Amino acid sequence: MTHRHYISNRRWTTLIIGTGFWVILTIFVLNTPPDKWWVEVIANSLLFLGMIFVASWAWGTRKWGIVTAVGLWSLVIMRRLDILDWITFGLWLAILGLISLFN
Repeated sequence: MTHRHYISNRRWTTLIIGTGFWVILTIFVLNTPPDKWWVEVIANSLLFLGMIFVASWAWGTRKWGIVTAVGLWSLVIMRRLDILDWITFGLWLAILGLISLFN
């Protein structure tokens, strides 16, 4: 019974850490100037780390959490760089399928 309690606490800790990254991201974005390149790099890093932890919590496994986080984060980056269309979206889904197949 103790082992199950430990796993349950570990899963909630993962969610809290991921949400913490997003809270730090929100505070960081609100308190820094938006026209600096390093602000965008740090914001994207915090977003990606938060996605990894929250997706890992949602799936229950680290593997699918990383695959989901990479997929969602890359869609955000493609939208930011204005290269997101149906062709790149379809190609990216195929690449994610291959990553999850071999991982």
